[in-house]
Amino acid sequence: MTGPNFKVVYISIVGEQNETLFSRSFGDVDESEMQFSVYASMDIIKEQVSQQISGSATSGDPYLGFISPTLIGLNFYKIYAYVAATCFKIIAIINDNEVPPSRIRELFESVHELYSTVICNPLLFNKLDTPKFLDRIGIRSITKSCNS
Repeated sequence: MTGPNFKVVYISIVGEQNETLFSRSFGDVDESEMQFSVYASMDIIKEQVSQQISGSATSGDPYLGFISPTLIGLNFYKIYAYVAATCFKIIAIINDNEVPPSRIRELFESVHELYSTVICNPLLFNKLDTPKFLDRIGIRSITKSCNS
């Protein structure tokens, strides 16, 4: 999940009950520390969603944007979030400071579309680790480039 302006180092899809449905790291990062950062951001996400529901926020936009910074080891990352109408969350940890919001939004919309396609396919039994899903989200190509 790289682009000309940023690199996703971790992505997670979290269910309505805050259960991990899918998570993957990209590159050489400690996945358990990334997962801890994702769960640490859940309170902020919950608060922002509550504000949207109560009407104090003006839009019902699923893209929440920048949630919080996180420091893992000696590296600084930014956490971004997206909450769909069905209450699942897509959380991305990105290692760049200068990311255009439109690029992050595109990332979330494409992951949301991929997730919806897999979940709506009755033959896949809600499995997110199918080869097609992994290829489309970019995991295989990133794994290959990191091992080269």
